[in-house]
Amino acid sequence: MPNARVDDVELNYRVRGRMRGAGPAILFICGYSADNLYWNLQLEAFSRDFTVIVFDNRGIGWSSRGREAFAIERFARDAAGLLGALEIPHAHVVGHSMGGMIAQELALRHPQRVDRLVLAGTMARLPAAGRFAGPQWADILEKCGVEAFATTAMLRSYSQRFFEERWKDAVALRDVYVAHLRAIPLDPDMLRAQYEAILAHDTSTRLGEIRVPTLVVVGREDILAPPVLSEELARGIPGARLEVVEGAGHALNIEAAEVFNQTVAKFLLAPCR
Repeated sequence: MPNARVDDVELNYRVRGRMRGAGPAILFICGYSADNLYWNLQLEAFSRDFTVIVFDNRGIGWSSRGREAFAIERFARDAAGLLGALEIPHAHVVGHSMGGMIAQELALRHPQRVDRLVLAGTMARLPAAGRFAGPQWADILEKCGVEAFATTAMLRSYSQRFFEERWKDAVALRDVYVAHLRAIPLDPDMLRAQYEAILAHDTSTRLGEIRVPTLVVVGREDILAPPVLSEELARGIPGARLEVVEGAGHALNIEAAEVFNQTVAKFLLAPCR
């Protein structure tokens, strides 16, 4: 996979779909701890109608760490810089979880880069429960290993229905996740740095400044970014639409990929008003 130089980092990315300039582009932004493989079920689905770009945030996956301190604003500059490096002047932007925070900052600080905005399983600010439990993720990885980390992440990211009705899929997914973490290790210190960036993020008083068409989508069973936080986003962003995916947890783009893809595609392909 190729890298693009953006300021002090090399950002790893993948591009799929129509030839550049022949169709609209979508930039997918990863959440906490995730690398660009998180979007595999979107990469192929959306590449029929769009130029799709997925990438690793600094310090994660195949991207370099860089010298600057982690901050949501810094990640947003990275995303804007990647579009510039790829000579893509603007794109639809889809961000999940921490990636949704980055997408908010991208729309606020680089509005010329954003056509339409999709905020999935995310929030304007970290709630008290996230502040209470967030630091434990890096500790679990560091002290208990990748299997414990993968199991914990999945239990928090998928609905109970997923485990009850798709047990074999859950086991297979965990095995793939563990193997991936062993092949491309996560650095606990990078997770701590990402968490500190999330902790400092708060767009709650600036949401009204987002002027691009926005879809907010969340799983009904999301316990990491509960629907009430998506409701806050949708109320704060002028004209934003809220879609709740029934029966899905935090990782709704994987657990309910078909519904997620259809919902997002319908929004992005709808005629401009």
